[in-house]
Amino acid sequence: MRRLLSVVGTLSVLLTACATSPKPVSTVSTDTAATAPRNPDAAEAWKSGNLDEATVLYQKSCQENGDCLTPLKALLAQERFSEAKDLAVRLCENKQSGSCAIAARLHTYLTSDSSFEPQLQEACTSRGELDACLILGDFYRIGKKSDRAISAYQHACDGNYPGACFELGRELWRKKEKKNALAKIHQDCESGWRRACSWGDLLQRYYDRKFSIQRLRRECGQGGLDECHDEAVMKSVEWKSIESSDASMQKTCDAGHLPSCWERYIEKNALKPIEASRAELASLCEKGWGPACRNLADLELRVAKKQDAIRLLKKACDQEDGLGCLRHFEFTRDEKSKQAACQLEDTYYCEKMGSRSPETTRPSVTHPAPQNLPLVTPASSIPATELPVTESLDETTEVPATESLEE
Repeated sequence: MRRLLSVVGTLSVLLTACATSPKPVSTVSTDTAATAPRNPDAAEAWKSGNLDEATVLYQKSCQENGDCLTPLKALLAQERFSEAKDLAVRLCENKQSGSCAIAARLHTYLTSDSSFEPQLQEACTSRGELDACLILGDFYRIGKKSDRAISAYQHACDGNYPGACFELGRELWRKKEKKNALAKIHQDCESGWRRACSWGDLLQRYYDRKFSIQRLRRECGQGGLDECHDEAVMKSVEWKSIESSDASMQKTCDAGHLPSCWERYIEKNALKPIEASRAELASLCEKGWGPACRNLADLELRVAKKQDAIRLLKKACDQEDGLGCLRHFEFTRDEKSKQAACQLEDTYYCEKMGSRSPETTRPSVTHPAPQNLPLVTPASSIPATELPVTESLDETTEVPATESLEE
């Protein structure tokens, strides 16, 4: 292994080689990259916790056969954002599928410059990369270019990209196309996108005239934090008062309403890689918000810290996060976690767990729909790579695109 390291040189040399190699990424088809030979030495180093060594070896694979998404994932997992950005931008320039959305988030996060629009536009409309369509919609939404946001979200929604129909629905509601908006939001809810379910329920009740914003405001003024949260949601779509909604959500969060803190966290980090928000997730987890603990567990899994991840999944389960219970059960076969998942979630989870055989099914970090959902804000929603995430998983295990920020 040491001899290999001396041959390939330092990581910085390999990053340069990815851009200057006689076999540039652009000459390697997506299919070739996807089926490139595994790198067992790198996989073993990663599982053993030798992350720097593994990353260098993955970079060698990038140089030799164009499979560069795995080293990109490795850099992200280690929060080496500057190096990840350099590699992601090169891959995007070479039209590597799945790289432009990552490059855009890292570029925006590190430079506060949202000038990546042309690259996203090409990836979305010319190459049909749905993750690029989603983040392009986010750029337009935040920039208050609603018509363009709708077009980008529509591309992603038509391709059934998780979370896209929800975002499309929010923009359509702001355009007063409420019936169509509800249909899109409910579509994502039926696919398991939990945030779409909670928003869809609230908007449906408002559409059915079950309450008024004025009533929410009155009950909020009387100390009802749930009503304060709902008022902030309604202001963001019904009155298009995004800034006022953000301020109200933050105020409700400061009063100790954790769902508002989570909603605020999602909106604030829309263009940020989840790896860059570890401290915020840890804070929310400590305050008792289960989904934050579960997302933090996913970050630990990405750097092969299985026991830390299991501890966080147990904490998520104890904080009544049903999916956290399911994930804890998958790793530990703890029947109490299985029962809790069934009690906290719908029958989908019970049926899936009931159909599994503990003797033949290993712990999994990729789930069937609706659990297998990528991040709404993620650099992490990358096509499958070989990077192992815990020592219990073999070299062919894919890195999870965490369900995270949709609840």
